[in-house]
Amino acid sequence: MQAPAPEHTAKTAASKKTSVALPGTTCSVAGWYAQQGAFGRLSQATDLSNRLRQGNFSVCIGNLPANALYRVLVGPLPNRQAAAAVAARIHQDKLTRDMGYPQYWSPPQ
Repeated sequence: MQAPAPEHTAKTAASKKTSVALPGTTCSVAGWYAQQGAFGRLSQATDLSNRLRQGNFSVCIGNLPANALYRVLVGPLPNRQAAAAVAARIHQDKLTRDMGYPQYWSPPQ
């Protein structure tokens, strides 16, 4: 019996690794969000999430299968335009340093 090619095994392991939600991920509903930041550390995402909650925004932390970043997401919102408007309002209210942007997010499968 022949063992699988190393390249195939590495790809399979990588796809399994990236399809699982990171610990600390709290988003569970697919939809449009205003992404306000992406961090390598959960503590950084939690700090920003807490600041946005103090501004009365509905916030969750999500990740995408493409990489291991904790995304701070405000929403879900009805559409892309609403997500852009919320991102602009958050920036105008000086709750974040950088301008957020609309992001369609769905839970990792």
